[in-house]
Amino acid sequence: MTIPESATQWAINIANDKTHGYSQQSRWGPDYDCSSLAINSYKQAGVPIDTSRVNYTGNMSGLLQYGFKDVTKQVNFNTGNGLVRGDILWWHDSGTSGHTAIYIGNNQIVHARGQSYGSSKTGDQGTEIAVTPYYRGKWQHCYRYVGGGSASTVPQKVVEMCSISVTLPLVMYGSVGSAVKVWQTIVGVTADGEFGSKTRTATMTWQKERNLKVDGEVGKKSWTAGLNELK
Repeated sequence: MTIPESATQWAINIANDKTHGYSQQSRWGPDYDCSSLAINSYKQAGVPIDTSRVNYTGNMSGLLQYGFKDVTKQVNFNTGNGLVRGDILWWHDSGTSGHTAIYIGNNQIVHARGQSYGSSKTGDQGTEIAVTPYYRGKWQHCYRYVGGGSASTVPQKVVEMCSISVTLPLVMYGSVGSAVKVWQTIVGVTADGEFGSKTRTATMTWQKERNLKVDGEVGKKSWTAGLNELK
């Protein structure tokens, strides 16, 4: 799977999962705002975006350091012509005024739109993160990932566990699937295949004990160390 496709599908899955809503307080998971949703989508797909440098609409231009290209002149914001699945759309004025979305094809975008009914409760109380029709809005830029590669920061390493073979990609808060189950077994939490708060806490504790980067994200170094412990 290509990185743009993986990023796009992850964002759509978040939009369809009502346990994830819009928030400024927990914008890096379990909830997201417009920019953190787009950034996390590509981080989940394996792009090593440094969120200390690229973290809101005002500095999205930092994505150009991570395999993205500014294709603004190649698209028509009025009609949507020229946009391709996975494109990041954004605009920013001054302060925190701005918005970010991912184009998903068929004249649609996925984006974190704001809190429903003024609620700050975790999760989606309405359509806080949603797939909606494309609209012109105030879009100023369109960034497209052209860095190549597949949706994984780990070489295509297959682990056989409980008679199940799985490919191990980058996993972090919000990830689901067989790879998450393998990781949960490594860190000693219930292997339900959903990377939630308990798995993230266990991951950070595990990383700290092994002098690894404590970020709660399972990339190449964490996988390598974890798999070695299973031998």
